[in-house]
Amino acid sequence: MRTIPSSTRAALLCAVFVAGLLAGHALTRDASAETPHATSSILVPATGLTFRAPDGTLIATLSRDARGAFFEFSNGDGKSTTRIPEDYRPGPGF
Repeated sequence: MRTIPSSTRAALLCAVFVAGLLAGHALTRDASAETPHATSSILVPATGLTFRAPDGTLIATLSRDARGAFFEFSNGDGKSTTRIPEDYRPGPGF
């Protein structure tokens, strides 16, 4: 049995490694979290959706009642500063 010189073995090993990298790159598909025709939606709980800062401070609330939806921004003390739509005032129960 004939032995292969170490320089040839190293070159062969490098060639196989590079071929594996190229094949892996060429055959790998990109992952996607979305299908082409997907619809994105977030279900808002009946009590509303609250956005908070990492420290727990209230930033905003998204909610709705019988008259429609509203988005309310809060200041650093958790008090309402801006409401969208501006003329919207939540009905009883909110």
